[in-house]
Amino acid sequence: MASSRLASWQGVLAFVLALPGISACDDKGDPSNQDNEGTGYGDDCEDTVTVLASVDEVSAAGIAGQALLDAAVGVGPLTLTWTDPAADGAGFVVVTNATPGPVELTLGALYEGGEVRYVASEPTPGDGSEEPAIYVECPDRIEVDVALDFATGDGLFAEQFQTTLVHRLYQEGDPAGLGPRVSAAFTLDLSALAGGLEVVEVQPEPPETLTHTFSAAFPLESDAMSPPSGEIGSQGTWSYDNGIQSAAFFTMASW
Repeated sequence: MASSRLASWQGVLAFVLALPGISACDDKGDPSNQDNEGTGYGDDCEDTVTVLASVDEVSAAGIAGQALLDAAVGVGPLTLTWTDPAADGAGFVVVTNATPGPVELTLGALYEGGEVRYVASEPTPGDGSEEPAIYVECPDRIEVDVALDFATGDGLFAEQFQTTLVHRLYQEGDPAGLGPRVSAAFTLDLSALAGGLEVVEVQPEPPETLTHTFSAAFPLESDAMSPPSGEIGSQGTWSYDNGIQSAAFFTMASW
């Protein structure tokens, strides 16, 4: 399975951006497109936030924040697998000081009294001047602010991230087909890590910008068929004199 994805924006992206109102206000795609608080889904979704009194208060969706904590606290044991850049072919790869292969992973949320929210979301009303959107999904969601412990047996990660657990209430069911789940996604600052992970080289050419991301998903129901999963990724972007823009994503590690 390839770990890098490379796409030219000259054709496909230019065509997509030319189409009016295309949007998908969900958690698919690059996690760096979502903010750490889990409340940013673009201009096509309008949010109404209700702060709940505690993790035990049942939201308007019939779910309490405690359900998210139950899904993400004390997860494990897990195995993280570092990608082997040499096996990824000639595409965009990020070489780190990690040894390719599996290592033990400790992962779990810690609730320290953070805010709990129910967010009702709906498509932003238009003014009639634009064509209707082809696809807009703005699922309501439950959010709980937590600390997330994330450590690997090789010492390259030894972190506690401040983040938000999010459960999205899709009307058509989870788009990934994995059943109800709780997710966390944010941008990683490798220079601020407590662990020893370092980027050694970027191939085949250094990008104009390089962003590192974290994403994790936990099954909301204890008997779910899909286990906890996630990845550490790197996204590079380039701009060229002829106006072409390109982007590529490399999966640095997954579990």
